[in-house]
Amino acid sequence: MKQGLTLQVALLSKQTEAGEIQVMTLAQAGQWFRQHYQVTPPTSVVCLDDWKQEGRKTVWYDSRCYRLNLLWENGSFHIRDVHCFNENVAAVTHDAAMNTTALAYETMPMMDGALWSGTQKAGMWPVLLSTNTEASPLAPDGPPVVKELNRTDLSIRQPLLGGGIFSMICTESKVICSAMDERGKALNWAWDLVGGAGQKSAVQAVTANDISYQFAGTNYKLKLSAGSCEQAGDGIIRLHSDKKGKIGLDLNVTK
Repeated sequence: MKQGLTLQVALLSKQTEAGEIQVMTLAQAGQWFRQHYQVTPPTSVVCLDDWKQEGRKTVWYDSRCYRLNLLWENGSFHIRDVHCFNENVAAVTHDAAMNTTALAYETMPMMDGALWSGTQKAGMWPVLLSTNTEASPLAPDGPPVVKELNRTDLSIRQPLLGGGIFSMICTESKVICSAMDERGKALNWAWDLVGGAGQKSAVQAVTANDISYQFAGTNYKLKLSAGSCEQAGDGIIRLHSDKKGKIGLDLNVTK
């Protein structure tokens, strides 16, 4: 990493001298943070232009309760990552010195597209349901519109093929999803949670209103504030929209 680090330090020095950035020690940055925020504030990373020109787009939303990643690729979109946070769960090095050469700091997965993918790509996939519950993908049509609603909330709106709008609003502790047709009528849609063996190992129970998980000795739940869920077969967990076309995910696992 020698060459890359040398280039970075030179660039940081140039930007500091130009007044574009301010360089702090970690201690100074931590003190500044505590002076400005009582709790960790929500942040987002929005990447709608693919520098590799491969057609990918992605949005990350992070808060003190959870992180979520929405990914567009190959003419479709899905949630590839949802992890919840609980500061009451102590890290392995909280009261004991590290005595190994490797360490994993883990959060509580509800979907892990990186580690749960196998022959099937893991993720939460938005699907349109027919009257006989057959599922077909909700296909995007054109670019999404991502907008900061206020200091904590992020709106993501995706036009759908054939008309209509898919919408997500991320708040500090919840995500509200909805899908409407071109006339503003609620679509009968769902999230299909596909996670293979990783999901099967983490999920302990599925009821109409929540999913119970256990990971690294910690129990937690995904609760629905709108919609319902069921075990749909082939290891898929399906989150159904309500009559208004909404699915509400309550991601505050410390309650």
